[in-house]
Amino acid sequence: MKAQLRVHIQATINRCGILPHVLLASGMPGVGKTTLARLIAKGLTGDEWNRGITMLVPPFTAQTLYDAALQMLEGDFLFIDEIHKLADNGPRAAENLLHLMEERMLYLDDGPHRLEDFTLIGATTDADKLPETIIDRFVIKPYFQAYTLTELLRITKNFCVYYHVMLRPDTMVAIARAC
Repeated sequence: MKAQLRVHIQATINRCGILPHVLLASGMPGVGKTTLARLIAKGLTGDEWNRGITMLVPPFTAQTLYDAALQMLEGDFLFIDEIHKLADNGPRAAENLLHLMEERMLYLDDGPHRLEDFTLIGATTDADKLPETIIDRFVIKPYFQAYTLTELLRITKNFCVYYHVMLRPDTMVAIARAC
């Protein structure tokens, strides 16, 4: 996944463009979708990719999304965690999300609003709730692979070191298996 994202990011940097929209979809919670979104925005390749990121985390209304989109600057990132929850705001929210992604436009009660060119990063644990027309607009859809027991054990050990926690090896294995 990191290699795939690096290719897209490097290509975007080389052409001085905007990263295409990214969908971080995994049915497994806690795999690092939010962290990955931050890393993408901050730049996996260094300081040359330093752009703003606005993060929306549920519960939020469709109006919150519209307000955030209207504040985006050229090249910024809009991260929507649990993006599938937009379906709870009715078909108008999904339709406006589609216009936002495709045309960089919002059609609101007070008229159309042109948006700056930005990257939408959506994260979801339930991509099936997103309309197919929305999923299709995400150009980059990296695949999340489940952690192996060895990787989970390494994460558990790193956690213990970072937080100065002493655990017996069998306890660390039990935690890794539970994760």
